[in-house]
Amino acid sequence: MSLGIEQQGISDSDPYIKEPSLWSIAMPLENERKFCIHESKSVEEAFKKVAEKVLKVEQKYISIGRGFSVRVRKSAEGKSVSYSMTVKKNVSGQVVEIETRISEADFNRLWPTGFSKVCKFRYLYQGWEIDFFKDSDSNNYLAVAEIEMPAWQREPRHIPSIIKKHLLYAVP
Repeated sequence: MSLGIEQQGISDSDPYIKEPSLWSIAMPLENERKFCIHESKSVEEAFKKVAEKVLKVEQKYISIGRGFSVRVRKSAEGKSVSYSMTVKKNVSGQVVEIETRISEADFNRLWPTGFSKVCKFRYLYQGWEIDFFKDSDSNNYLAVAEIEMPAWQREPRHIPSIIKKHLLYAVP
């Protein structure tokens, strides 16, 4: 059984606590804008040429319910590989997103329990994430450009010309 901070004899004003308590940390709210772009190989090649970083991403959902999801993800940049688990929950019209790194062993235990496998290549460019989703034959079937923004911001300040050039529509 977990005890609350006061029940453990610790107070937020304790001079020996160097970090703020969990109670004073804001929830990580997701605020992003997504844009569908052309998914052709030539468009993907254009992003590959300008990308600051390229990741191969594989993920599966562990659980999906009304207003929430839990997924595990493997991200590879060359020989460097990282593993993560993400929980997303809709709370009063806003999405709380909590992502944490997990070990390869934990990933391998969870992976077989997942469903709805997603494979994509992610190109990072000027703060944007451009994802090219792949089918089982490695053909593109969808491409999305996404930008994370501060909670107060509604629209991106700038859309790079390479995204504008291949833009199909803004996702509502």
